[in-house]
Amino acid sequence: RDAQESRGLGDVYKRQREHIKERDKFLCVYCLKKLQVLNAEELSVHHIVPLEENFDLALEEENLITLCREHHEQAEKGVLNRAELKMMIYDSPRGVDALK
Repeated sequence: RDAQESRGLGDVYKRQREHIKERDKFLCVYCLKKLQVLNAEELSVHHIVPLEENFDLALEEENLITLCREHHEQAEKGVLNRAELKMMIYDSPRGVDALK
């Protein structure tokens, strides 16, 4: 189970997670913006600022981004720049149109 769910957010987090995936058109935002590739495989919603640092941001749209497994793991390790990830959510993907 997600750490968020075990911390008592449960259904609220599940709804927000689905909302974020929908907002991001069910694509890895990093793959789309950096690699210009449409990737809808193994998606998860990542907290840009980790819950351990600021639990108050757990459900904030500006702190959540859809990433594939590879980029989620890189983001968790701090390999991906947080500020860059945050900027990517303000330029939300629009599916195939985003590649034009």
